[in-house]
Amino acid sequence: MENFHTHDRGYKYLFSNPLLVKELLESFVDMDWVGKIDFSKAESLNTSFISDEFKHRESDIIYKLKLNDNEIYLYLLIEFQSTVDRFMALRMLRYTLELYDYLIKNKVTKELPVVFPLMLYNGEAKWTAPESLSKLINLPEELKSLKKYVPEFRYFSIIENRYSDRQLKKLGNLTSAIFLLENQDKERLFKVIEAVKSHLEGSEISAVRTFLAWLKKYLQVNATIEDAEKGIKKIKSSVEAKSMLAKTIEEVRKDLVNEGIQLGIKKGIKQGMQQGIQQGMQKGIQKGMLTGKRETALAMKKKGIDIKVISEVTGLPIGEIRKLKN
Repeated sequence: MENFHTHDRGYKYLFSNPLLVKELLESFVDMDWVGKIDFSKAESLNTSFISDEFKHRESDIIYKLKLNDNEIYLYLLIEFQSTVDRFMALRMLRYTLELYDYLIKNKVTKELPVVFPLMLYNGEAKWTAPESLSKLINLPEELKSLKKYVPEFRYFSIIENRYSDRQLKKLGNLTSAIFLLENQDKERLFKVIEAVKSHLEGSEISAVRTFLAWLKKYLQVNATIEDAEKGIKKIKSSVEAKSMLAKTIEEVRKDLVNEGIQLGIKKGIKQGMQQGIQQGMQKGIQKGMLTGKRETALAMKKKGIDIKVISEVTGLPIGEIRKLKN
């Protein structure tokens, strides 16, 4: 879906809202601890501590989550690359170790907490990379005794293109709506958005506002999330959210129609220019050939060659040759 994908920053904005992270985990991570997390106390960590090699990444989010009296860190990596990174397990381990290093250096904890490494992939290619580090390490038969020294590390993956539209619609929340939208082409986009309206009712209004701001940016590619947020922050109910969604759809429909008209005009101008250039070139060639013939005829005339012979050689009329002067 050309030009319709919002990438790292758009997704990072979405999941900067812990309520959408809550939906993401509850929908796609089937583990008992997820239901025990108090997301109202979720703390987002600034990732500026990441090493120089990775500090320009826009695609990672870290949350400190409360589980009763315990803490768990969620490391969410959003992967947008068109090619599958076979060594993702190694990357995720490296990022996890950088987080541990930060916690140790800043004396945040005396014991290392659990880190849940979660990768969200929304590329089009089939995800084939191993989720376990040990599967990347070559361990020949004669070295099997060293198996216990091979590091064991796994990451959890959510691969968007593994879920069908039917599965996503059944979930019926904002996170599944995001995935639904990402999977559509331009022709089906508005039908899916109409279906998304029902997803607004079961979600908390804070998450709905974040979703709508992202959606407006998603649809109006040149807009900014900050612009989209201004009016959306005032929404206080799912009824208002639906109204805002309908208004956004109508605005974008008009934009697409206008875009189509402008595209048609530009295409017409381009075709006209191409035709004009072609016609100009033809005229130029013809004019050049005529000039060449006249110069040849004049040179032959100066040498005293018979005018009839000159006419036969150049194809110029005898009357025109007689009129030729320097």
